[in-house]
Amino acid sequence: MRIEEIDEFVRSGIFNKHDDWYEMSEQARMILTHRSERNEKRTGTRDTDVTSRVVDPVHLTPDLTQHTEVRVNPGHTPEVIAILARCGLCDVPPLYDPSSFEGEHELLQCKRHYPPVRAGERNMSPVHGRIFAAMRSMSNVQVVSGYTIARYVTKYLIKVDKNSHTVFRANPHDESVVKAKHTFLYNTKIAVSNANEMKRIRGNKRENAHPDGRVVARPEIVQILIGDPQVHHNMDFVRVATTPLEDRVGFKRVSDLDSREADDEAILDNYRSLAGDNSISFVVYPDYV
Repeated sequence: MRIEEIDEFVRSGIFNKHDDWYEMSEQARMILTHRSERNEKRTGTRDTDVTSRVVDPVHLTPDLTQHTEVRVNPGHTPEVIAILARCGLCDVPPLYDPSSFEGEHELLQCKRHYPPVRAGERNMSPVHGRIFAAMRSMSNVQVVSGYTIARYVTKYLIKVDKNSHTVFRANPHDESVVKAKHTFLYNTKIAVSNANEMKRIRGNKRENAHPDGRVVARPEIVQILIGDPQVHHNMDFVRVATTPLEDRVGFKRVSDLDSREADDEAILDNYRSLAGDNSISFVVYPDYV
């Protein structure tokens, strides 16, 4: 944090005095640093099949002292690149290298953002400095700079990390006692890691017959009950139908329109004119993903 930022925080009342910066720094190390197990993902079904998914950014960023962006190869297949080239969204790859992905549209650019880092510091979640100084809590901030980050943010918004898997069973020696077995799950937001976690859990046939679920903390329960959104964003999500038209559900048969007394008569007349028969109505059910 720059000296002028600390001065601004004091003037705006976020800090009572300049020395509050030291307290905030210690709280940031406690709140924002990633626990070692949260940086791991499952690669198999054995308990030891776990590997780290995080590389120290000190070895990745071109400049430790400032914000930088590094271009990332998304690994598109030659078929995808050929289609994008025909749509004018990237350069036509040469015949000798059909996997070359150059000159892509700015919305398809894949970049990774690296903030200033200090050697020896543990991995920390990205936050907005002013928001953290005021709230002293986890508040992730992500710079959306292209296709890969937009895809990651979308997945982050719609998915919930399960964190743990709990199985309940009765005590064989005392039916009035219920036992709960907790298993830590490694990064279920990562598709491969989640698949291996589920494979490992379902591999235990004895536990498959018992009720199971995810442990939910009390603050999350309260947040859901009062209807407070878990993620705040200013993005507009557009639903795009990807199922072929011939595979989408287009109409549904109902027994008798005249039995639907709650419907307005004008709407019933419209149904009849469309269907040509009082026993059929057409209701559209578009398939979105």
